Amino acid sequence: FEDEVATLHNVLDTLDYSPDLYDWLHDRRQDFVKILNKQFPLKSLKKEWDGAGQLEDRAALLEKVARLQSKTYQVDAIAFLPSRVVIDTKAHATLQGYIIVNASVLTPSQPPDIHVKERLLKEDDPAMPLKTVFHEQLHALFAQLATATHLGMMPKNHKLHDDAQLQRSKILYSARVPSTLFESYTYQPEERAVRTQHELFLNEFAAPLPTVKDVIKDIFRLKF
Repeated sequence: FEDEVATLHNVLDTLDYSPDLYDWLHDRRQDFVKILNKQFPLKSLKKEWDGAGQLEDRAALLEKVARLQSKTYQVDAIAFLPSRVVIDTKAHATLQGYIIVNASVLTPSQPPDIHVKERLLKEDDPAMPLKTVFHEQLHALFAQLATATHLGMMPKNHKLHDDAQLQRSKILYSARVPSTLFESYTYQPEERAVRTQHELFLNEFAAPLPTVKDVIKDIFRLKF
């Protein structure tokens, strides 16, 4: 099916997002890393993770991070709602986490839950669970963009309006590649964008962006 897969990928290339959406993802990610490093620095997060007595406690910690993420990524007057983090024991074997997106997400209610694989919450290092929740929360925010335009909350002249309309159409017409076709699934523009963001996020959170104070200190350490 090489020809069919190539044709599918050509179609997916026509469904990419605007530069404005990629700018939004970039800017909000950097804002989120700064805020997260103030409220949940990696050392403190690791300490809380190690001290969590139950898997539910670890899920609750990840939900706090998801709540902060949804607040940071807010678009103008559209207040994103955080997803709940649900422990999942039956998720697809190749997926660390997932959300369920269908037409029901276009109604103004609780956004889709983030289902996190139980084995992920048992890991000693919180990096992979954190990356997974960041990834899935981004998917949930994409779905809420669709909800905003579906309900007429986003004006037509908004810079993300066309991207939100694209998300809405994808949901209404179930225009998604299933994860069982993994190569094509990961080739979808949304999945590519979110995967790129989660890798950048984890790298930046593990090695925080330098502050102005850090830059000044480095300058004075230089020997001429």
